Amino acid sequence: NILTLGTSGSGKTIFLASLFKQLSTQGEKGFFVEVADSHKSRELNTIYTQIITGEKWPAGTRNVTNWTFNCCVKNSELDNYPVCQFTYIDYAGGLLTDVDDDEDITFDFQEEVPKADAILVIIDGFKAYKFMEDKTLSNRDVLIWLQNDMPNIMQLVDKCKKDTPVHFIISKWDLLANRYKLSDILNRLQDKVKEFKDVVVSRKNAGCPLRIIPVSSIGQEFATPQDDGSMRKNPDVIPIPFQVEIPLICVMIDKVKAYINSLEINKQEVYPSVQAKTNLLFSGNVLMDRVKTYVQSLGVDTDNIQALIQTKTNFALFDPLIQSFFNKEAAIILGDKEERLKEVKNDETALNYLVSIFLEHLQKFEKEFPEANLGGEIISSSPKPPVKYARTTLSSATLTQTLIGHQKVVRSLCFTSDSQAIFSASHDKSIRFWQLASGKLQGTINETSGFVLANLSKDNQLLFTTSEDKIIKIWDANTGKCLHKWKGHSDLINAFIVSPDGRMFITGSRDKTVKLWQFGTDGGQLIHTLNGHRSFVYALAVSSDWRIAASGGGDKTVFLWELDKGKLLHTLDKHLGFIRALAFSSDGNILVSGGFGKTVYVWDWKVRNLCYELEGHTEAIISLAISSDNRILASGSEDCTIKLWDLSTGNLVTTLPGHRGRVTTLAFSLDNQILASGSEDNTIKIWKIV
Repeated sequence: NILTLGTSGSGKTIFLASLFKQLSTQGEKGFFVEVADSHKSRELNTIYTQIITGEKWPAGTRNVTNWTFNCCVKNSELDNYPVCQFTYIDYAGGLLTDVDDDEDITFDFQEEVPKADAILVIIDGFKAYKFMEDKTLSNRDVLIWLQNDMPNIMQLVDKCKKDTPVHFIISKWDLLANRYKLSDILNRLQDKVKEFKDVVVSRKNAGCPLRIIPVSSIGQEFATPQDDGSMRKNPDVIPIPFQVEIPLICVMIDKVKAYINSLEINKQEVYPSVQAKTNLLFSGNVLMDRVKTYVQSLGVDTDNIQALIQTKTNFALFDPLIQSFFNKEAAIILGDKEERLKEVKNDETALNYLVSIFLEHLQKFEKEFPEANLGGEIISSSPKPPVKYARTTLSSATLTQTLIGHQKVVRSLCFTSDSQAIFSASHDKSIRFWQLASGKLQGTINETSGFVLANLSKDNQLLFTTSEDKIIKIWDANTGKCLHKWKGHSDLINAFIVSPDGRMFITGSRDKTVKLWQFGTDGGQLIHTLNGHRSFVYALAVSSDWRIAASGGGDKTVFLWELDKGKLLHTLDKHLGFIRALAFSSDGNILVSGGFGKTVYVWDWKVRNLCYELEGHTEAIISLAISSDNRILASGSEDCTIKLWDLSTGNLVTTLPGHRGRVTTLAFSLDNQILASGSEDNTIKIWKIV
């Protein structure tokens, strides 16, 4: 149910006629729309014919009209599959803004706006053009538009439900395209129209779907605007509509995205009424009805939302297609359009195809207009959940030892399982074992190249290393004998974690991939290659049960992976720059991330809620560690300091100076009594937690 909000002359009806004309047959766009009522179909064709051939523009709409369309796909055998349905509500624009409009025709916007599944706000491109040209805001028409029309519309938009997509459609884009960028118009609207800015900010902060989309129903050079606001047609020019299908595409994708996220929210039980949410999800939406039918075909009662959630990962029509696109993997799964069309054989495959086509167009649109997406993901309608851990009794930490011996930066540190020793890996090609009580060096294993990372199995028998040669090696930790070696990445490995039993390990590389491995008697076997990052992978973290992994890098995005399936769950994209450090709490509920921007982010990652932003460092965050009792978070920075935080409150407890270089690695002992830190100053410092 798509409701348009637009004043008289903004182009609502012409946009509708142009949309139907463009999509009345299946062409290169891969789908088409049909009007169930043949009389209304002819009416739209007549309107479009008047646009092309008539001396005057079609008369404005007088009555309130519901136009119902089926969005369809024809396969290569010309079998027709209606995939989804939408209703477009048209009316006289004066009903929205004019007090003295025809009182015999009524439409209760206050009642209808909250019921809509999507809102299209039609911003008259000609008025927007005059608004941009009138630098002093002295034009009477511009002032009326700013002080009457736009505030009235924004007041209605403010009544939308949270999961309702709101798309601002700038009509008549052909008038603006050669003089202004979309960002120019958006910035001036936010600067001069307070109500517009307020709506954008409030909905964006709430994580609502929000876009601004330039559209031209007639295309370039078909008509020339007149001073009175009318349009004069230019002779011998054929209309070439521009992006009229994009609002429809955005509505569908944003609704499906909201639906998927609402399942994730329900999984976390943040809604007080499960049944009420179920009814909300499935009411008045043909696409959702098809999903419901599909779920029922699996033998699941859709009145039981918990059972529905358990089967959510089996939605063949959504996984991995939509989820992977929303996590920036579209190029991997879209493939050739003609080949995909051959696979359309039933309603489910037709929906799959249509979604892939929509995603393709949306990706192209967002590449051309990256500023168009104003909103965020549907996250939760509950407050940000607290971090439910006991408060720390830590008051300070005392430096007890400085271990000297490495010749270059210390890249990784770890305690042995009995906390009696610590081992360190360095860019100087060595892995060193230190006795913790005395600080004496117990042994050294030498790698063949620098940038060494190391991990130890829980039984202290196997040492796992990687270095600049990109080769993964497994050593006998007692004898220093290399047992196995193999290569899997095409570039430097930046992050390396081994499971406690030494049977699984995960690597992140500059080749932009994350790889999951299994260790057997014959060495390492590749289980999954996790694709999605668009830049170097710098950081990894794995939950203690080894079900979930997090990865981060130069593309500013944290990726969450389901390891047994090699599947991308979702992403966290709050970071302003690179991500260098990640850490899970021991129960796997909290993820901490840091990197560029001096801020440490604490996430309830399952519902994508940002719990805390911890500020205090003066340079980028390079290392993170959480104590096993989940009370203390340690962060190391390029500012050469370590900060200890109370994870339950987000409060800073103390700052530990002492290093003379970046703090590159941190580790807590299992009894949480000791913190070890490594640095670019080539030293390891041991801190007693008191």
